[in-house]
Amino acid sequence: MRFLILLLAILLSTNIACNQAKEKEGDDKNVEANDDSKSSKQTVNQNSPTAVANQVLAAIQAADPAAIKPLLLLKGEEQLTDEQLTMFLKGDQGTVADVTEVTEVRRGFKQNEVLAKIREAGDKVFVVVLTRTGDSYWFTDLTRRPLADFESQKKIEP
Repeated sequence: MRFLILLLAILLSTNIACNQAKEKEGDDKNVEANDDSKSSKQTVNQNSPTAVANQVLAAIQAADPAAIKPLLLLKGEEQLTDEQLTMFLKGDQGTVADVTEVTEVRRGFKQNEVLAKIREAGDKVFVVVLTRTGDSYWFTDLTRRPLADFESQKKIEP
């Protein structure tokens, strides 16, 4: 009798464990499908600094952390939460104003850096700073520079 009860308990636990594994596998497939649909919407030509900078501007204007994440150049320990990203994006909305496209791209002041011009304000220029890694450009900063310094750099696009 004890043997039968023990056997029944083993069979029940195995059945429950198998059902939980199947449910988890189904959930993982749904998550992967959702991630694939998001990435297909977020197709960005990372080989073009103008395209990446324009996507950065759109993400800032929308204050959308999901739109900016695929464009960021961050190391593992530098990952930001959606709340932090939203806070930064909203803070940068004033810098971007109503600009939807960068007007020109020039080499940056550091190796593999490019500056995409957003707008001028007096003797300053607001720029999207991108870093090139391999054949791709990644968003690293939004800043302002002296206009004369920006114009002294070699023009890359338009």
